[in-house]
Amino acid sequence: MSQMIDSNSSGVFKWLQHKMETNPSRLLTICFFISLAISFFLLCMTALDLRDSDLWFHLNQGREFFKTGSIPTTSFFSYIDPVRHWVNYAWLFQAISYQIFIHSGYVGLIVLRSLVFAAMGCVLYLLVARNRPYNTLAILVALLCFVGLISRGILVRPHIITYLLILLTIFVFEKKRHFWLLPVLFLLEANIHGIVYPILLLVWGSYLFEYYLDYKRGIPLNVSGKNILLAGLAPVFLLANPFGVHLFPLPFENAESFVKYYIVEMRPLGLGGVFSFSLTSLPGFLFAFRSLAIFTAIIATIYFLYKKIPRVSHLVLLCGGLYLFSQSIRFQFICVLFVVPTLLKLCDTIKAKSNNKFLQLNVVLVFIIPLLAFGVLFYESGRYPLSFVSVPAIGVKFISQLPKGQTVLMPCTKAGYFAWELYPKHRIFMDLELALFDDVSAYESMMAFEKTVVLQHHIEKYHPTVIFTPFAMATNEKFEAALDGYRPVFFDDFGVIFLRNDLHTDFKKLTNLDTINTQEIDKSAFTEQEKEQFVQQLKRIVDFDPLGFRAYSMLGNVYFVYNQPEKLNEVADTLILNFPDQIAGYVFKAQSEFMLGKIEEAADYFQKAMDKQGTYDRKILAKNYYVALVALKKFNDAFEILKKYYNPYDRETPPDILYEFAVGAVNAGKYKLAFKFIDMALLAIPDEDLAKRKELLRLKGVLQSHFPNGV
Repeated sequence: MSQMIDSNSSGVFKWLQHKMETNPSRLLTICFFISLAISFFLLCMTALDLRDSDLWFHLNQGREFFKTGSIPTTSFFSYIDPVRHWVNYAWLFQAISYQIFIHSGYVGLIVLRSLVFAAMGCVLYLLVARNRPYNTLAILVALLCFVGLISRGILVRPHIITYLLILLTIFVFEKKRHFWLLPVLFLLEANIHGIVYPILLLVWGSYLFEYYLDYKRGIPLNVSGKNILLAGLAPVFLLANPFGVHLFPLPFENAESFVKYYIVEMRPLGLGGVFSFSLTSLPGFLFAFRSLAIFTAIIATIYFLYKKIPRVSHLVLLCGGLYLFSQSIRFQFICVLFVVPTLLKLCDTIKAKSNNKFLQLNVVLVFIIPLLAFGVLFYESGRYPLSFVSVPAIGVKFISQLPKGQTVLMPCTKAGYFAWELYPKHRIFMDLELALFDDVSAYESMMAFEKTVVLQHHIEKYHPTVIFTPFAMATNEKFEAALDGYRPVFFDDFGVIFLRNDLHTDFKKLTNLDTINTQEIDKSAFTEQEKEQFVQQLKRIVDFDPLGFRAYSMLGNVYFVYNQPEKLNEVADTLILNFPDQIAGYVFKAQSEFMLGKIEEAADYFQKAMDKQGTYDRKILAKNYYVALVALKKFNDAFEILKKYYNPYDRETPPDILYEFAVGAVNAGKYKLAFKFIDMALLAIPDEDLAKRKELLRLKGVLQSHFPNGV
């Protein structure tokens, strides 16, 4: 068997060696497409981000298109008055994505996203890196631009198609072939994401302008008259959309909106922000990739200007990309695409030596960079294919079972999901599709949950039957008067549902909203009867849907505070089963096992909890883990936990922890440190805490008797 493996390995090595010597370009192409296939697989296994409200909006529009047989152009899912009308510039994307969804579900949308992204990677490779097997810069350019698009590439929105169309347009002009594609690209853009048609026009115009200048200077174009004609007529196909010329003013009308004040990705960044980044997270790391590509293009342009060899089209695209980037964070991805031609020229300028060491390095880069980026993305994406912990799925489920015809007010940032799940049975106020709604509606939707007077005016005009409020508002005394005609009956992980008093439901009015908001159980605030009523209220929520994380967590807190380990164990098992990535279940499990005297099992679950993500106080968790380790007489491990999670010189570190540092150092046999921590603890422990001071003095005496001359 080992001889067979050795033989196979030797055969692969000989094949690689042969390809490196005879056809290095083909070897690199094969390696790239293998890496691309693995990246495609990882992206196909990366969950959809359900927080993206636009995804639900587009699916809802696609559903309405096939239901009515006409393109949705009104606020059909909203109770806003008067009815709003718009130019539905993404109707074709909505129709396609909805058909994919009804035939293959969310997985189909994931595959669509992955195919588009893989196509972008393929175009970048063919444009920049193909036939440059020894040019490491070309490989890096293709990979940096490819990976740099991930942040927005993982969303299922029409912009991902636009990115591909931009790349294909650049490819046609740079390679000076396949000009027949240009009319097709403009036709697709006009119907898939028509609002950004000026971006495609900018790419087209920069090259046509360069052709004109070259013609005037007598420079051969190396483009046939037929291809020039195809290129010149391509923008005419923008008219081939259901709205004709009415599409054209749309992006400029939207530019006058105040959208940059309330949508983060529409805010201006400024040129200085292009090169400010952090490497501590995947988004920051990818932003660094984009900034590096843009910065390299700027340096290359300065060099080309100095050498008097710039290309006008590249210069126009670079300046256009930088301007767009400075105007809106969203355009950083467009900017990356716009600098590709400049970076391509830089790759052509730098002549790479035919050295197999460079080829080997390039093969490694082709695998390492994409697989590292897509691997981390896959690891951080949550449960596949979706994780509903990021959307108010349980609250929406509750509203869905109400009688038909309800009107629902909620924060517009989550409204796309509400519209998709509730329409046509119920209607909402608005989401953040600002080509359909406007700045005033957005202000009303947002400020209704910030300013009492706005909510009062909204209720006076529309009388919504359901109000889904964030927890902070639900417990704010200022809003009590505005919500006087409503009662809280349900909550999920995102907020509290208030129903108008004339709307019937089997759910009783919620009590203890402050406790629900803070999730902290004050034992002194409950009588035994009130505690049982509160528990029954929580059970009613979790019985309605077992995926109510907040309700289950609060049940766990109740059972912990009231020392009911068996019931706490049941809650812990449920949380671990339904929310394996969250910390709460493991903390509850550790606490229940500790209460039951199963110290070793408790320590094991404390360790698992420490490895999980979550908002749980790490220092409190570390202290509990420390106590479990001490009980198991694992003193060295216990002391290391203290050192890792507590800084004795931090003003927030309580005296009790200094006491544990002193005792822990003694138990761990770290006597030199023990002397220091005992003296520090004696300074910090209050005089009235006689027991701890007495124990510290006793330990100090024992150490001095063993080490009279010091350690």
